Order: sequence, then C-alpha cells, then structure tokens
Amino acid sequence: MPHHSHPGGVVEVAPGLFIGGIASLDHLQQLHITHVVSVVNEPATVTHAQLEGRQRHLVDVADTEETNLLQHLPAAVAFVAAALSSSGSGSGSSSGGNRVLIHCAQGVSRSAAVAVAYLMARSPGLEPEAALAALRQKYPAASPNAGFMRQLELFFAMGCRLADGYLPYKRFLLEQAAAQYSATGLPALDAAALSQPQEAAAGDDGATLYRCRKCRALVATQHNVVETEQGPGASAFSWRKRDKQQRASLGSDGMGANSSSTGPEEGSLFVEPLRWMCDGGGGPGGDSVVGGAMQGKLYCPKCQVRLGSFNWAGTQSSSGAWVTPAFQLHLSKLDAVDPRPPVALAGIRQPRMLGGVGSSAAPAATAAVDGLAAQLQAAGVSDPQAAVSGAAAQQGAAAPPADGVASGSGGDGSSSSGNGSPFHYLILDCDGVLVDSERASCEALRQAILQVTGFDIPHDFPVDFQPVFGMDVWHCIEYYQQRFGRQDWGDTTAVAQQVSDAKEPIYQRLTAAGIAAFPGVAALVAQARQLGMGVAVASSGSPDKIAHNLGSSGLAHLFPDAHLIVSAKYVQRGKPAPDVYLETLRRLGCTDASQALVVEDAVNGLKAAKAAGCFAVAVCTSLPGHMLAAHADTVVERLVDLDLAAVQRAAPQPPAGA
Repeated sequence: MPHHSHPGGVVEVAPGLFIGGIASLDHLQQLHITHVVSVVNEPATVTHAQLEGRQRHLVDVADTEETNLLQHLPAAVAFVAAALSSSGSGSGSSSGGNRVLIHCAQGVSRSAAVAVAYLMARSPGLEPEAALAALRQKYPAASPNAGFMRQLELFFAMGCRLADGYLPYKRFLLEQAAAQYSATGLPALDAAALSQPQEAAAGDDGATLYRCRKCRALVATQHNVVETEQGPGASAFSWRKRDKQQRASLGSDGMGANSSSTGPEEGSLFVEPLRWMCDGGGGPGGDSVVGGAMQGKLYCPKCQVRLGSFNWAGTQSSSGAWVTPAFQLHLSKLDAVDPRPPVALAGIRQPRMLGGVGSSAAPAATAAVDGLAAQLQAAGVSDPQAAVSGAAAQQGAAAPPADGVASGSGGDGSSSSGNGSPFHYLILDCDGVLVDSERASCEALRQAILQVTGFDIPHDFPVDFQPVFGMDVWHCIEYYQQRFGRQDWGDTTAVAQQVSDAKEPIYQRLTAAGIAAFPGVAALVAQARQLGMGVAVASSGSPDKIAHNLGSSGLAHLFPDAHLIVSAKYVQRGKPAPDVYLETLRRLGCTDASQALVVEDAVNGLKAAKAAGCFAVAVCTSLPGHMLAAHADTVVERLVDLDLAAVQRAAPQPPAGA
C-alpha cells in the first residue's frame, strides 16, 4: 500500500500511530498529535512550543548497536497501547481519538524499533522481520540497527515482555553489564537488586539446589544458572592450554582416552552475579564483583572455602565457548541437590488388591507382611551358622566355610539328590525377579543417601542405577564414594548403616499401595516343586524389605519356610560377593553348588551366583539381555519364559551314580 507522507516527513503507519524525526515536532498541532514518544539522547532536554499540553514518554537511548533499548520497550509499548485504546482528550485532538507520534532524531532507527515492538505486541505471533516489513510498506525509511533487531528478536521470544528468568535475556543483561564495566570500570549492577538464594523457598519449585560441599550453604539454584553455548572444542584453546588439558586427561585415566569436553557442566557452573558475591566475593580473600576489579576469586559466604572465580572480560568454557562476563563456580566444590518428586516411580506397577483405601484385602496383606517379617527375623537370629557369620562380620573377618552340612532334606520337603536331573535346587532373587520393585528400591536409595549425606546421586532410571543393581547398601555406598570422590562422607560402614536405616521407611512409604508380582512366579515355583527341587529366596534386601515385598505382592504363601528366605544382612558381604548364595545353599543342605539354579535380574547378582558355583539364569526385567549375557549361563526375556524342565533336559547330565 503506498504511503502518505504528512508535513515534516511524518507517516501514519497504523491507525492513530505516526512516525518521524525530530522535525516532526513542528507539526504536532497540524496532525492533531495528543501523545509523543521521544526516543533520543537526553529526551528531557528536547523542548518545543507544540509539546505543551501533550502527554510524553521519554526513552533515553543512543543509536548504537550496544545500547540497551530492550529494557525500555515494555513501558514504551504500554504507553502507545494505552493512548490508542482510550478516547482522547488531549490538546489538538479534532476527532476525539488519540494520536501518537514516535520520533527519534532522524526517524530511521530508534523510532522504527519502538514502532516494530508495538506492532508485535498488538499482533501476537508477528515476528520482528515481518513487523518491520509491514512498517516499511508504509514507511520505507524504517531501518533499526542490527543491535536493536537482535533485541527485538529477544523481545518477541519473551512474549513482548521482559522475562527475568529467560536465560538468553540473562545473558543479554550480563553482556550489557560487562560492556559498561569494561568501558567505565564502574559497577553496572546494583548489589541490592541482585538475586540471593533463599533457604526458605529453596526447592519448593523443583529447581536444583547448589550447596557448598563443605558447609552445605546454599550458594545458587537452577534459576541462577546461565547456560552457555557449545564451543568448537580443543581447537578453540591456545596450544599451551590444549597441552595442559591433554596431560591432565592422560593423568586421570592413564590411557589418553577421549578427553574432549562436552560442556561447562562437566567441571563448572556459570551463574548470574549474586548478592553474596558483592561482599568481598563471599570471603575475606575474595574480590567483590562490583568493587572495581575486572577479575577475582569467589568464596563461600559461610565457610570461606574457594568456590570459583569471576572475570568481567569473560573466560572460556570447557568446550571453548567464550562466556562474557563469567561468574564461574566449580562443581567439585558443590553438591547438586534435586528436590523434585520421585519421577522414577512413575512406572511402578501396583496390584489392585492394595490399590484402594479401605480395601478388604489390605488388612490381610498387612498381617502377612508383619507375620513374615517376624519369621524372617527369628530365622536369622536363631540360625547358628548365620550367627557365626554375623559375628565374623562384626570382627571384620571372613565367614567360616559352610562345611559339614547334611545332605538329604532340602528344608522344604524336597530331596537334594536322587531325582536324576542336574539341578536339585532353585534359588530366586527377590527385587526384579519376584516383584517389580527395582524403581522404588532405587528411588529409596537415592532419597536415603540424600538425607544422610546431602548428596543427590544421579537418578535417571534405569541408566544411572545399572552399576549398583543387585548390590547391598554397603557396596552401593562404597561405589558412590569412589565414583564421586566422597571421602568426606567418612567411614563406609557407618554411612551404609545410616543409609540403610533411612532407606527402609522411605521404601515402605513409596510402596505403601503395594507391589506387583511378576507374571509366572507361582507357576515357576510350582514346577520346581513338581520336579523335586528345593526352593529358596536370596536377596540383598533387609528382612523387613523382603517380608514387605513378598507379603504385599501376595507371594508369601509360596515360601512358607522363613528359614529359606535369606537376606544379605545375615552374611558378611553382599552381592556381588557369593556369601548370600553360599548361606542359602547351606540352609538348603546343598553340598554341590552346581546342582543349584539361580534366577537373577542384575549383573552383580549373576556375578554372586557364578562365584558361588551355581548355574545362573538371567531375566531381563531390569537390564537388556546383551548386558546380562556375559555373566549368565542362559538368558530369558520374562520369568514366564523360563521352563525348568527344558533347562534340565538341555543341561549336561550328572555322571552316573552322582
């Protein structure tokens, strides 16, 4: 549509909205302008006789790409929108409707940028380039500078408002502050206006918390993190720094494995400047980020341990990207705590019999759990060999070998020999084999470790838990201490006991609605008994946990002899050590471990079974078959796929007379 230019080069670009340069002020009366937006340097000094009696909005900005026009756009847009949406009573209005003039010095860049912002806000979804194209149809001179266009893109991305939590906006503000700090040496930030993580609200919105590893002080949250772009990698660094990184990598793994970093999250965290950084960088040896220093060190505001550094001129992330300015905290000095609800439990299957409040089956199931728990505790305490093993464990010695045990009775009425088959015993793991409890068990472990140590272990199920599947709590704690260098936790045994004590009630709470048994359990146990096999359960779980799992899943009746339900608590070492299986074999009266068939779902459990000398069957309820195959004699996808008679026929037959 051809544009119509009014006196002074003023153009009406939308109903009631005009744009022009400083000369347009000569024609306010003639154009019936009621409201004026002045976008110039020091607009308060702009005077003109025709401005009298007209409402004004002043935007003090220079026409440079580095100028922060973005911070002024919401107020300017609101002024224009309010004027055009209300009936006018200002001076010079001939039609009763308001008329708004946006002007800068030349009517090219600054005024056009504000007009584009208004058009975008008036028409949600209208992008900056499209809005500028529409403006140019009426006013071809419109040409905001490149910096203003980038800011309009950001304004559009934030929904034509300023979103303080929007990460690109945070980066923009920091770049603005860094430019001013570098140019003038004066603080570009108001310390009192900076964010300060608060304990009272910490974690309420699910944001990750970052605490000082030494004193547990809250120093940042996920909302304070400034994400960085992925850099080009090692090629971005000088040869000296590349050489230093390579030597550090070689020293860490001894083999020179791939040492390229994938992002700053591997070793450090870049955050916005925080209020505690303004007081000597958090400690007596630190530098205030607003004290005039271009760079300095950051210390914990509570215990004064060094947490990182800052540099207003910027620094490179581990991927080679420049971060300007940089407020960097070292992850080795922090604990990341994720307070989000246990999303890992989303996939837990719960049985209908315990699903409803007031279910008639619930009291019976609860009674079954309580009764079985008491039987297991009695079996563990009264068993002479378990007592000896426990005493040896207390002294830190190896448990004595289970020699001299009687053959014959398998403890459940089955015979240990004479059935003409290679396998006389079936030993079943509990979690992940009998019941679908691995998710809840892993989440309980995570919450217990967090409660005791303040450290939040990685918890993406099942990937992050694969190394500890099947382990008892002691070995889990040992694993996490070694993996994350958490010697500050102290004695492994003491921490494991605290975590174990904390884990039990957490697990009970997470599975209060019940636990589902895997299909095929009852049929498998029945087939084993028909084949004359002794049947037992061997688990890394505590007696109370095993009782809860079997009772609430409705499986307790399948294992009537509590003596043959064995917890790793009764032996010195948990899986992957063979102790729990050796103890189970002893209770079954088995003197030849090769006659026992063990069903496991975890690598550590399979290792324990093989170390005990048993035939190991892996079931793919927790891990894929390719991860289990190397540790198992045979692999089945589901428990219902396991046919004991077929396994008996396929296995090598015992020698005659055996």
